[in-house]
Amino acid sequence: MQLKTIKLLNFRQFYGNQKIDFSTDSEKNVTLIHAENGVGKTTLLNALLWCFYKDTTTKFELPENIVSEQAIKENKTNASVEVIFLDKGKTYSVIRKIDQENHHETFEAFKIETGNYEKLQSADVFVESIIPREMSKYFFFDGEYAETFSSSNNRRAVQTAVESMLGCNIALQALEDLENIRKKLKKEMGDASKNDQQAKIYQKKLDDIDDANFILKQDLSDKNKKLDGKISTKEKISKSLRETAGAKEIQIQKDEYEQVLKRLKNERANIEIEETNWIYNDSFGLLSKKISSDCSEFIEDAKTKKLLPGNIAYDFINKTLESEICICGRKFSKNSQEAIEISKLKKDATTQLRHDRFIAINSRISRLADLQNTSVDSYKSIIDKLSSQDELIGTTELKILDCKTKLGGNEIRDIAEKQNAINVLDEEIAEINMLIGGIKQTITSNEEEYSDWERKLEKRLKHDKNLDNVRDMLSVLEASKEFLEIELSNYREESRISIKSQVDDILKITARRNYHSSIDETFNLNMHYSDTDQVVAKSNGENQLLSLAFIASLVRFSADRRGQSNKLLKPGTMAPLMLDSPFGQLDPTYQESTANFLPNSSGQVILLLSKTQGAKKVLDALNGKIGEECVLISEVTAERGEKPLDIIDVGSEKITCSIYEAEKDRTIIRSLTGR
Repeated sequence: MQLKTIKLLNFRQFYGNQKIDFSTDSEKNVTLIHAENGVGKTTLLNALLWCFYKDTTTKFELPENIVSEQAIKENKTNASVEVIFLDKGKTYSVIRKIDQENHHETFEAFKIETGNYEKLQSADVFVESIIPREMSKYFFFDGEYAETFSSSNNRRAVQTAVESMLGCNIALQALEDLENIRKKLKKEMGDASKNDQQAKIYQKKLDDIDDANFILKQDLSDKNKKLDGKISTKEKISKSLRETAGAKEIQIQKDEYEQVLKRLKNERANIEIEETNWIYNDSFGLLSKKISSDCSEFIEDAKTKKLLPGNIAYDFINKTLESEICICGRKFSKNSQEAIEISKLKKDATTQLRHDRFIAINSRISRLADLQNTSVDSYKSIIDKLSSQDELIGTTELKILDCKTKLGGNEIRDIAEKQNAINVLDEEIAEINMLIGGIKQTITSNEEEYSDWERKLEKRLKHDKNLDNVRDMLSVLEASKEFLEIELSNYREESRISIKSQVDDILKITARRNYHSSIDETFNLNMHYSDTDQVVAKSNGENQLLSLAFIASLVRFSADRRGQSNKLLKPGTMAPLMLDSPFGQLDPTYQESTANFLPNSSGQVILLLSKTQGAKKVLDALNGKIGEECVLISEVTAERGEKPLDIIDVGSEKITCSIYEAEKDRTIIRSLTGR
């Protein structure tokens, strides 16, 4: 089976009619879908599951809300997903439609020949024959779940995966049915001895144990579901914390930058005060050249005309007239011709005030010439300091914005709350596991007691000829049950060996050290050092690597089983391997080596990658294998504000993946094939 096209109508973020074409080229078998978180990668994976099975992953929140919010705003309540695919050389289409307002839904399957759609009977049965539901979640796999999939407390998930891909659900259901029939026949034996009071007591004991175990198994199922829910919640919170790795350090850095910004702004305010003082005190210096030039010309002119500083002092003339003695020592009278001539000198004389003013002006003019240079230099210094301070403030504000972007709204308090929530969940998970262990132990104890009472009842009714037919039926039934158990055990063992071998092949070409895998009888999936056989204490990245290797091996294992005829097992199938965020916890080296082996995992591989996962090394490793490529672009009607732009590098092209002030709130699909 190969996916050809998926068509979406108003499905969640994908408002309107949108479609993606998948590569069906056997050489270029990889389809890349680029998108940032929250834009629609997980939605696409769930669109396939929803269309095929009306199923979704645990990460797909509010699965009942299918219709696009934008469509609902426009009073449109219909949504649909159509998947066109190839199988055994023929083209098929399955389409699921929903009218959310009227709670109406349809699911149809068609065979397409020369453009004509021929409706098939029972679409559900048809899809199950292509990819059985229990296998589907391993073909359409949440890569972020891979990190915890192979962890030590998830062996139940590993066992379920192996049994699902082995297709042994039929055999498991047959075993359960045979056990129920066996108990029913045993009860008939007890009820047949109406006159044997002791047999009735034994049968009553068996009935009581059956009733008790029925309740215990229901409780066990509830506890397992609760455990799965707790583990899923923990995974979501842990992922949120991982996405803000080092958030505490980033928050501390952000606080430090904010203190620096506050100091820089205070320093700028002081520089502004300095600028204001300059305006009041020194800005006159900018005019000093003109003033000093004009004053100098006036003074020189006055000097030339002998007006400044004056030929003789005014006070000196007055004292000479009062003393009536000439500077030559000769006396003269007050009204004499000599006195009159001396008085005439007053008109050219300078007063002390005028003299003092002249001295001051002359000095000030000299200072103005110096002020012209110092004033300009002082102002330039202030401007330079303001410019430098503004640059420091701008740089610091950018650093704060970068911290805010990295934190994504997760402050230290939020992170502490999330960590506390994980701690609480760990305690709850441990408590549920303890309760599950207690329930299992009680069930096992009850079953042992049940066997004891069965033996007592059989012994009691051993000679009752009326029960020979029932005994014969029980004998055949128990032989069938034993045969099934042996066959199923053999299939499990063969599958474990086959899958382990394929996982080892992948680890040889990807793992940094020499590792090999193990899947024991209880389905613990582990990784070992090849030289010491010691179990590896796996990092998050190694957990993800092992899980991806395991999933890829499951897909190959299922493909290898195609065409096998076995009445106890469902046949294998070849289907696309679709991975959402497969490289999350892998370092660049592991990303590259994983990108090298994934195209060989299946005939068709679809990778949904964020910017961090679609690194250059990944794209280079996939070069030559990419047949189709597209990018998901978020369009929102809101203003951008301080929100960062999402830009993805695809080859030499930079693509903006977040558009603001758009006409609609939606995600659009842009094909990059042949760009």
